[in-house]
Amino acid sequence: MHLSQQVRIQKALPQAIILSLVLLVANLVGCAQGWTPDASIISKMEAGIKPSDIPPQYAPGHPPIISQYARYYFGYKAHNRRMIRGELVRSSISEMKPAGIYIVRSQREFPVIFDGGCSVMHLVYDVEAGKIGSLQCNGLA
Repeated sequence: MHLSQQVRIQKALPQAIILSLVLLVANLVGCAQGWTPDASIISKMEAGIKPSDIPPQYAPGHPPIISQYARYYFGYKAHNRRMIRGELVRSSISEMKPAGIYIVRSQREFPVIFDGGCSVMHLVYDVEAGKIGSLQCNGLA
């Protein structure tokens, strides 16, 4: 091996190591972000919301009509389980998007609303168990 080849290899080695590390980190971040729920999973989840899942702030017999909310969902993994986190925003208080389903990549894409009571609800759903883990209302300002 010529000296010039050794010099080129020595110069290229740090770049190859950096590239390998970048690809490794990108792969790990991709795994941590989770997965994307599809329409059938979202439909099953929404159909499975029971009156007992509704936050107690609602008067008995007056559960919210989910279809009146802009529903933002994203999938993630926790303890090797597929989970869905959602933010439901009653379309009457939000000028952002009309009522409907919006599957997003992360919670950072949820609207930022600090009050609103039960016009803004936060949901956690365990896909494997087929159960709502949490459905909470926002606070009131």
